[in-house]
Amino acid sequence: MHGNSSARVEAIGILSYVLSLGISLFTFDFAGSGQSDGEFVSLGHFEKEDLNCVIQHLRATNVVSTIALWGRSMGAATALMHADRDPTIACMVLDSSFSSLVKLAEEMVEKGREQGVFAPSLLVSLAIRMIKNSVQKLAKFNIRDISPITHAPKCFIPALFIAGEDDNFIDKSHSQELYTVYAGDKNIIIVDGDHNSSRPNFMFDSVCIFLRTCLLIQDSWGVEIYEGCNLALPPWYLAGRKSTSTSTLTSTSMRVASSTSNDPVIMASLGMTSERQQAIQASLLQCFTGAEQPPKSPVRKNVADVCDAFFDFEIEDLDNDDSDAGKENAAPPLLPLPPQPPTKEEQTLATESRSKNE
Repeated sequence: MHGNSSARVEAIGILSYVLSLGISLFTFDFAGSGQSDGEFVSLGHFEKEDLNCVIQHLRATNVVSTIALWGRSMGAATALMHADRDPTIACMVLDSSFSSLVKLAEEMVEKGREQGVFAPSLLVSLAIRMIKNSVQKLAKFNIRDISPITHAPKCFIPALFIAGEDDNFIDKSHSQELYTVYAGDKNIIIVDGDHNSSRPNFMFDSVCIFLRTCLLIQDSWGVEIYEGCNLALPPWYLAGRKSTSTSTLTSTSMRVASSTSNDPVIMASLGMTSERQQAIQASLLQCFTGAEQPPKSPVRKNVADVCDAFFDFEIEDLDNDDSDAGKENAAPPLLPLPPQPPTKEEQTLATESRSKNE
């Protein structure tokens, strides 16, 4: 399952790995993403209902046995928020899930503080409350309910957590906290790289072993892989290749090539790219603090833009009333700028003034 600002084509990177095990892969666009209709992207709230519909569809086909879930970022969070109500899922691979949407937003503001941005806690709390109320009014859900960590203690499905060591968008602590409170059999892998980095070969080896164990895959189901085969490529790039020697996926002699193809399909930037990540972080800082944007960042000046970045819809004026004519399309109010500390010149003038009065 794909992350925010992405689509089902994100699964191309794992397609050959899964097929080589003898497993079918079903991937889809969440509502509001890719080719799917839908007005909102809710970062897991509505997406878990999409996932439930897909699972019910697969089971109704009578050609699917056991089902595993593999999600990244928003997709991982969605899997966690669904898992406690469907214990028949065989296992889950959860790459870079956030533990709580509100916590994620607050961490972004804290990063701004570390960079010298003035962000009073009261103003941050007010901004979160405004976003919460507007999302509740427009999309009919509470952003505080987007909290995978409240579901984790009720999940008993075997789970493999993955996080990037240098992830500066969803810090690895989110996965570590989820792992700590998770009730079922679990393991966690911290890999080199950030939120958008390609995952290393050993991680895919670990995932394949995990899937083979949980799905009870027989050795005979797997596809023979020629030595040096790059499973990071989709299978249509591998078709017709002749091998002088073959080995199974579990053989220690088979290792995926360290570099991927320059093909634009493989190298395309999918999901939460660095540019999209910076835009969302800049939006939150602008919303919560009134701070100016760093150079080359999109300029966003009000709470509406944060909702647009996260949920793909515009915020409404919280004071709007359906009976108030002319207010339906009114622009949302700007957040007041926080009070700034006095400059040295202002402090000097104030001191001189007090001395004269005395």
